[in-house]
Amino acid sequence: MSRRLYEEIEYNNFEKFYNDVLVSDAINLDDYIFRGVSDYEYKLIPRILREEEIEKINILSDYRQSDDSIFAKFVRELDIVKKFYDYANFQGLVVPEVQDFIHLEENRTYFLVKELREWIPGRYYEVFAIAQHYGIPTRLLDWTFDIKIAILFCINGVLRKIDKNKIIPDGKFALWMLNYKIMSMLKSNIDRFLKIIVPKYYWNDNIRMQKGVFTLEKINLSSKDYRDKERVYCLEDKIKSCNITSDLIRNPLLYKFVFDNSCIKKAYRIIKRLGCNFSQILPGTHNIARCIELESKLKEEKEYYYIL
Repeated sequence: MSRRLYEEIEYNNFEKFYNDVLVSDAINLDDYIFRGVSDYEYKLIPRILREEEIEKINILSDYRQSDDSIFAKFVRELDIVKKFYDYANFQGLVVPEVQDFIHLEENRTYFLVKELREWIPGRYYEVFAIAQHYGIPTRLLDWTFDIKIAILFCINGVLRKIDKNKIIPDGKFALWMLNYKIMSMLKSNIDRFLKIIVPKYYWNDNIRMQKGVFTLEKINLSSKDYRDKERVYCLEDKIKSCNITSDLIRNPLLYKFVFDNSCIKKAYRIIKRLGCNFSQILPGTHNIARCIELESKLKEEKEYYYIL
């Protein structure tokens, strides 16, 4: 494995990370997309492939058969996204037009998947991206073009674990960085299996505010036996296993920065000064109360004003 493909770095001081990465020119952040997770052990695996999501998937899909083949998983995934599309459309919400969905008769999902040559086909990208953004499990993995927004997602996840006494739980969070620009220039097996999907932002204000982007591990349906069970690999392991010695790689293709949970208050202060706050990841009037609540959890006792 080339040491330049993957690197994991741990910080106990967020200010040092800020100076090393956000201020320094050592890494060209314009080349990277970012993903923030509240648990550093959380791997780069799409929700549709996670063991803890199986029960939910079986509830959401009408295809609850015990068949665990790869093909059956595709059918369930398309069935769930089609339901999302129908509900959104019936409510008059703006969703991308998908001809397959408009003319898809009930119970024809199985035969539609059987006719496809790749998963997920390009004509489904937009609607899958919106469905994924709103909680539907798919093969897409959420990222953002803005490192500050990725850090906000880390902070938001850790804050969900804080109890009523505002005690920050022990643990670590992580920030992933993937060099999507250099990836397309390598002409390697990474570029062949990994697709970067940038949704049209005019479809959805939330995705636009969050500067959302997605990765998809492409599958050629003509090259696999879909009676077999799928072997799930996390993206980081696939990248680690690649053997690339290109001179183009000056920094790792994939970074993982790990922080102690005690860093979240300092992290929020810094990115807030940079003009980014919870309204970026929780836009809209219906989320204002939640934004205020999150801010209050990060305040020190001395910041409160008491009327005596």
